[in-house]
Amino acid sequence: MVSRAILAGLLLLAAMPVCAEPARSPNSGAFEQRVVAILDAGGSVDTIQGRLGRVGADRSLTHDQRVAIDAVQALVRRKNRPKGMSLAEAEAFAARNSGSPASGMVLAEALLANDEPQRSADTLLAAVARWGSMVQLISPVTISRLSAELDELGDTERAANLGKALTNAGWSRGSASLRSYLAMAAIRRDLAAGRFEEARRLLRAAQSP
Repeated sequence: MVSRAILAGLLLLAAMPVCAEPARSPNSGAFEQRVVAILDAGGSVDTIQGRLGRVGADRSLTHDQRVAIDAVQALVRRKNRPKGMSLAEAEAFAARNSGSPASGMVLAEALLANDEPQRSADTLLAAVARWGSMVQLISPVTISRLSAELDELGDTERAANLGKALTNAGWSRGSASLRSYLAMAAIRRDLAAGRFEEARRLLRAAQSP
């Protein structure tokens, strides 16, 4: 019955007109694109660190972008540890860089690695809306694991909130099936609550796995 209701809602949403989105600047997210390309290319820790260091040497970077480079380098240096960056290290990084978007990313990674997925999700949710294009630096591996652990806990509310926040922020990393899963978690919740307009905005991000 619930599945039929969701399907009917999706068909209704698909029939609604979608407003055009404002055009983005050609340079929008250029910094994040460079960093993501380095991470996606892979290689040894030293190779990745060297490439990130060259990006970080760019004098035109903003303060938050420099902190983001430091954050990504710190996470890469510790990726061979069983649990990555320790929570104490992440908290110290956040204290040194209070207010920077990258601090939330580092904390969320450390919390997840230390078996605290709900606190990890809450940390991301508190920060994602103000990250702008820097949201692309959030690892799809992290999001995939976080979604799976929330699912195991039966925490559908946090899963839906996470999916909605990342979809609305334009997070575009990971597989189409992962992004679809995130969007659909939020769409199902909004449809069940009768929030059809909000669900319609998320529909365009839902793709078949």
